[in-house]
Amino acid sequence: MKRKSRGFTLMEVMVASAITALVVAAAGPALFQVMTGTERNNNRVTALRQVQEAGTWLSRDALQALTLDVPGGNGFPLTLTWGDLFPQDDKGKTIYVSTDHTVIYAVNGNTLQRQDTLVTTIYDDTGQQQGAPTTTSTTTLVAQYLSAIGASWDAGSLVLTVTSQFPVTSGRYRAEETRTYEVRPRPG
Repeated sequence: MKRKSRGFTLMEVMVASAITALVVAAAGPALFQVMTGTERNNNRVTALRQVQEAGTWLSRDALQALTLDVPGGNGFPLTLTWGDLFPQDDKGKTIYVSTDHTVIYAVNGNTLQRQDTLVTTIYDDTGQQQGAPTTTSTTTLVAQYLSAIGASWDAGSLVLTVTSQFPVTSGRYRAEETRTYEVRPRPG
């Protein structure tokens, strides 16, 4: 009488080992790509976001500006000024609120900072100033990780070129993004 054997034959074990080795060999590089791809994409998105932030802030202020002071060199510190006068109802009487902005963009290391000084003056309906003007000043960090930034005045347009690198130090997956913005300020 023959006993039934239990277990696998040597051939079955070898075939199963070969299939397992093929699966691991195929999945290993794919897993490595997923892991490093995430870091690479995060660095690229960080660099791109900093460039877009700088472009958005500078473009918005340049569109409002009545005067621009673009010095030589890299164009910074860049000074933009504008003002508005608008009526407001104050308990049945019309008053006029004047706002004067002076915005200075400055490069500090690898960051771009925005200093906004706002002077607000109130006038009555006859044009007489009511009280002393109020002045507020705020400083905002606009962008960081900048490796290059430049501003120039060209044929009636403010041309801005912004480059960001992340990580700042030479890392494994350094990403660099550059954008150029051309802004035509409002007519004065």
